[in-house]
Amino acid sequence: MDQLPTYAELPVSADAPPGSSWGLWGSQDQLGCLNKTTRQSVQRAASKVRDGEIFSLNASLAIFETPLFGRPGTVHEVVELDRGLVRDETLSSYNTQASSQWDGFRHAQSRGHGFYNGLPEDRVSISVWAERGIAGRGVLLDLESFRESAGRAPRFDEVDPITVDDLRDCAAERGIVIEQGDFLVIHTGWLDWARRTSPEGLPVDMRTPGLMPSRETVALLWDLQVAAVGSDVPAVEVWPPGAFASKEQRIAARTDPRALADIFMHADLIALLGLPLGELWDTGRLAAACRADDRWDFLLTAAPLNIPGGVASPANVIAVR
Repeated sequence: MDQLPTYAELPVSADAPPGSSWGLWGSQDQLGCLNKTTRQSVQRAASKVRDGEIFSLNASLAIFETPLFGRPGTVHEVVELDRGLVRDETLSSYNTQASSQWDGFRHAQSRGHGFYNGLPEDRVSISVWAERGIAGRGVLLDLESFRESAGRAPRFDEVDPITVDDLRDCAAERGIVIEQGDFLVIHTGWLDWARRTSPEGLPVDMRTPGLMPSRETVALLWDLQVAAVGSDVPAVEVWPPGAFASKEQRIAARTDPRALADIFMHADLIALLGLPLGELWDTGRLAAACRADDRWDFLLTAAPLNIPGGVASPANVIAVR
């Protein structure tokens, strides 16, 4: 694979926003970091399949009675046809981010710069990912067991940050080498906990663990050269935004788009770097299997919905070991 620039070396074009990958794969690119997956990386991923065990990382569409973030609930209606001999069905008020999901590039834009690669909104549809398909080597960082062993078990009902040291140390302890084009999957145990404790859903003012929002975290995720990041928490990063930001950082973020990374990283990761984010992935069963044989990589595939103009999609993610 071609050597890609480090975060410190971005941008590659003088007219691109600071800290962006715009232009790296061409001025009209719509795939972002998914360009890091190649035929060779998919072949390498396929070699990780040993026993053929399949793990769906997709929670039920009705995982919570009330979807998070005030999103509407889905109405599922079964329709009888042909005198009751045939069934069809409809979904109404369905939100593509109500359960396990992908955040597409239309989901977030950078203040003052716009959507990924400076493209018009109608050019950053998730349908582009769907037409291509997603496949590659998945790598699991089991932060739940790693932090438990260190006496710092994740606090599921608090704004509990996963730091860059947590990510690096977890990978080093398990002998995990993250390579260009990998799909980084972060397991915290939050989704399993939330299902057990709050099947009706959580309040809008919920507090959750996740990645620590900072320029350092943004830089690490780029420098790992992964194709995407998925996790079992609602936002990949901690919720609510800005929980660790100082007064000075909050003031700076009002006028400086780059300062927003210390508040909430979605704009940097999605719009500036073109890094797909997966949220609410159901990683518990996969994490248990990885712990059992100390093997942390696998073939990962996904088929986002081919929605013209789509903002997001159910994850439709499968891991095969």
